[in-house]
Amino acid sequence: MKNIYKLILAALALTTLIVFVFLKQTTSRQNNSGVNAFNVQDYQKAADFLQKAIDQNTQGAAEGDPQQNKILADIFSNLASVYYKENKPQDAEEIFTNVLSNPFASQQTKIRALFALGNIAYQNNQMEDAKNFYKRVLQLNPNDLDAKQNLELASKKQQEQQQNNQNQQNQQNQQNQNQDKNQNQGQNNSQNSNDQNSQNNQSNSQNSNGQNNQRNQQNQSQQKAQD
Repeated sequence: MKNIYKLILAALALTTLIVFVFLKQTTSRQNNSGVNAFNVQDYQKAADFLQKAIDQNTQGAAEGDPQQNKILADIFSNLASVYYKENKPQDAEEIFTNVLSNPFASQQTKIRALFALGNIAYQNNQMEDAKNFYKRVLQLNPNDLDAKQNLELASKKQQEQQQNNQNQQNQQNQQNQNQDKNQNQGQNNSQNSNDQNSQNNQSNSQNSNGQNNQRNQQNQSQQKAQD
């Protein structure tokens, strides 16, 4: 009886091993097919292959198998690259971010994710974030020339943005000063006009009173001459 149990257990172990090897080989084929489709720019077919590879590999990864989790992180990274090429940066960004949180992801996979996230941030004009991602790439691989070049480009563009913002602020301040100056000038002109009108009114009033007094004096002289 014990021998039968041993045989059954051995058979189950062998079956499990066969299934595991089969799924691993199938996952590898699906992943490779996805990569090949990606290389010929057939992104829809690439996404289909990679999604199948993810579905086949999810159970082993969920059970905490380090090797399966490492493979899964690589496949997810490939899928994110597909989304990036399909102009779906938000989907790509989400997946690449999840890849970085996978403790079993290989260093090369993390470098790919960081570099891609740097590019996405650069395209979104988020230069500070882009610089940080490229710096993290260089921490893992100081000899990454692409990361060095992109870091320089991001730094240069950030300086240009800051200069443009400063120029716009200076221009806005100048416009505000000009408006204040014109407003004050208008108020001064209005005040000067009012003062001039007041002076003219006073002068006209004085002239009118003088003319009236002169006429009164003439009338009085004529009256005396008649008397």
